Amino acid sequence: MNMNPPCITVNCDSLKLVFFPLFNAYYKVVQYSYGHAHNYERGVWNMTQPQTSKQHDITLLLSGGGGAELSRYNTKSRNYPEIFIAVDDYSYAIVDVTVDDQSYKTEVYTLGKPEHPIDIEVLDSMHFRMNQPPPLKPETYPVSNYNPVIINSSPISGPDSCMSSEVQVTATPGNYTNPIVDTTRNWENYFNNTGPPDFTPINLNAGINLYSLTIPDGKLNPGIVHGFRVRYRDMNFRWCE
Repeated sequence: MNMNPPCITVNCDSLKLVFFPLFNAYYKVVQYSYGHAHNYERGVWNMTQPQTSKQHDITLLLSGGGGAELSRYNTKSRNYPEIFIAVDDYSYAIVDVTVDDQSYKTEVYTLGKPEHPIDIEVLDSMHFRMNQPPPLKPETYPVSNYNPVIINSSPISGPDSCMSSEVQVTATPGNYTNPIVDTTRNWENYFNNTGPPDFTPINLNAGINLYSLTIPDGKLNPGIVHGFRVRYRDMNFRWCE
């Protein structure tokens, strides 16, 4: 997110090519925490296809707002797709691990900025429950709108709300090796803020409908039968079928 971003995901091949594939082999890895940048970021690393019934994606948590000068946003800041909350505040995180039921809950608190101090407020929260099942497979609805093409599916069904939806469209129905559309969207995407006096974080995904996707013009091939499929990731970092 910052002008000098930390060594994470797209910024560091050793993490992307070595460590994250290694994490995928062990279902007990649930969070990757890092620092260096002096702000707060939270996202999710999309793992490969599940290897076991307990497989899940993992939290990316940058908790670097505990001291020193803040890393501030500027025109060179980048909105990484795997990060969906980015706030340049002083902050701290409290992680509560419950061993008996293999779960944890994290609450993040903000103290604001030097030019806009805050008397400790909840900034973000997340959880993971190892034994919680993934959401159910969604129902896809027949396409009734073709100008533009709009894909609709049923709401998420399961013990948690929807974090993300993925829609794939293929020109060879049944084969999704090389989809012509592969779009993943998150329920929120906080990036930058409104500036003085309140510096309110801006949610670029405000009002998003994760159960409906409009296909951009020119993506589909006229005269060819296409196939599509939809899946959801819940707030417990698990994808449905």
